[in-house]
Amino acid sequence: MLQGTGHVIYGPLNNHGIVNFRSLSPTTTPQSKIDLGQGNDDNFQRHASHTRTIGDLGIAVA
Repeated sequence: MLQGTGHVIYGPLNNHGIVNFRSLSPTTTPQSKIDLGQGNDDNFQRHASHTRTIGDLGIAVA
């Protein structure tokens, strides 16, 4: 059993470590999103997504 800061490296009894799995849901109105972030030690985060519905087909791309 891990205690303290050990969870930061290996995650809390999670097969995938610390990963936030999220499923995007299609939206009736087209929606695009871009997230950018920068931290210490040249860390840079970027994420883009687009969701929409075309007729009965829902699309979510990230």
